[in-house]
Amino acid sequence: MERPLLSLRTTLILLLAVLAGLGAGVLAGAAGENTARSVLCGLAATALAVPFFDRLVGLDRDAGAEPHRVDGPADAVPGPGPNPGTAGAGGTAGVAGTDGGDRRG
Repeated sequence: MERPLLSLRTTLILLLAVLAGLGAGVLAGAAGENTARSVLCGLAATALAVPFFDRLVGLDRDAGAEPHRVDGPADAVPGPGPNPGTAGAGGTAGVAGTDGGDRRG
């Protein structure tokens, strides 16, 4: 048996992109655009949908691995981060309080 021309993942991405382009073209036509502009709108949506669905479908090579942690540890307490406007080693220059006054240490 010969191998398929396109993989299942590629076929899914192209199918979703064509459906998105078809939907955009139909909506453009329903909005009152002429046929040429509706077709161009559909083609543009298809072209932009391919990389979108490529990232969305994504390869799952590490199926058994632990998911990547974007934020900090689960027991971290949210709070104010470092003040990017501070100067000096102590980080106290120009720190404003809640009353709007300048609190220099």
